[in-house]
Amino acid sequence: MAWTSHHHSWRVLPSIHIKEEPVARSPAVSMFSSVINASAIQRRLAIERRNLKRKIVPRRHHSTWPDMNSCSPIIVDVKNTKNRESAAAYREKRDRKMKVILAEIHRIQAAHPSVAFDDWIPAKLPKSERHEGESKEDYRRRTNRESAAGSREQQKEKLMHYTQQVIRMREFTSTAPCDDSRRDVQTQ
Repeated sequence: MAWTSHHHSWRVLPSIHIKEEPVARSPAVSMFSSVINASAIQRRLAIERRNLKRKIVPRRHHSTWPDMNSCSPIIVDVKNTKNRESAAAYREKRDRKMKVILAEIHRIQAAHPSVAFDDWIPAKLPKSERHEGESKEDYRRRTNRESAAGSREQQKEKLMHYTQQVIRMREFTSTAPCDDSRRDVQTQ
């Protein structure tokens, strides 16, 4: 179905806030911010498409619309944008930590192939049952919240597991060369 103006005349532009970047910023910071803004735009558009499909009226829309000429078509949603930026920064920081830890694990394994490494196996999240009297929409929202919280916990557990593996492998490799050199001295 093609989107035309007569299908959804109440549609407005996505409620996002695009930051103006100062000229003095470094290119990396500017690129990072533009990536966040681009992903925010894509996320907002996906949410609005889903809401249209499910016939969900967003909270900021009221049953009676003021004249569109009297108000700006862009609604600035700074709080949600800040939350998205914080979440994206958190994910990037976590991913950087994970890359450093995995690189260290691979470096240790390359230097000491006999050192064992236990891979992380995620636990299966329990399926939440629908409560009595709970609407389908409320159940979907609740299970999405629970799933997101479970996913965040699993990411923390994964990072902790790999960190503990690196610590264990470092301890093993720091004692292993000393033991080998002592054996060489004793055999001579």
